[in-house]
This record gives sequence, C-alpha cells and structure tokens, in this order.
Amino acid sequence: MSSNNIVKFDNTLTDEELKQIENDIARKGYTFGWPSNKRDEYGHWNCMFAGQDPNNRISVEQQLPPSIKQIWSKIKQSILPGYTAIRAYSNAYTYGTEGYVHTDSDIDTDRTVLIYLNKDWDRDWAGETVFFDDNELLEENED
Repeated sequence: MSSNNIVKFDNTLTDEELKQIENDIARKGYTFGWPSNKRDEYGHWNCMFAGQDPNNRISVEQQLPPSIKQIWSKIKQSILPGYTAIRAYSNAYTYGTEGYVHTDSDIDTDRTVLIYLNKDWDRDWAGETVFFDDNELLEENED
C-alpha cells in the first residue's frame, strides 16, 4: 500500500446512521479475545457481523444487518463502486488495552473501510490508527 491509497472522508454518515450501527452492536454484543494477527496471543473486543473467515472472497452483503447493509450500500455507491463486502465487523479497545499491527488483506485490489463511532476523543487515550508500508509510517489518524 502506498500513502496515495489512503483516502479520508469526514462526515460521510449521518448521526442517525451511526446510531443505527451502535444499536446493532449493542444487540449483538462484543466478545473479547479476537486476535489482531496470528503472531500475537493477545486479543481485543470484536463484534462480527459477517465473513469471519479472513480468507473469505465471497460477498457477505446479504448477511449484513439492515443498518450495516444500508450504510455499506451508501459507501459502495458513492466511494467504492464495483466493490463487494467480504467481511464486516466492529473492533473495540478498552482504555489501557494495546492494539497490535495487522494487515486486513495482502491483495492489492482489496480496500478496507474504517468507520469511527466515537463522538469524543482525547489523544491521551491512544488508539490512533497508523498506516505502514512495510516498515515506513505512511499516515496517522487520530479521529
């Protein structure tokens, strides 16, 4: 990945759409222990909506909860036309829990969509998203 492949969109989803995602997560619930990668034994909070297998290449769009399906449709139409969802989940970290480096996909044509649900953030809480190209820092996002 190169830094020109990282695109940031602010205020793409409405407060109502974000609330719908939060409601779906609350209904489904988080479980603790989801690994960031195969090398680390430590986990984090995860709420899986569809496509748990990291090797999945088949669309999971029909398995998505209504709010996630609606939002994915909006993103697909306006930002990623021609793409299909192959995994959908929410990760969470509680204060003091460290995140670990991971790769969503090694396939150049794949894209990852990150949606930040937090309304408030303090940089002292950590949890920023950092993008690397091999060992080179490309961009840091503290949203």
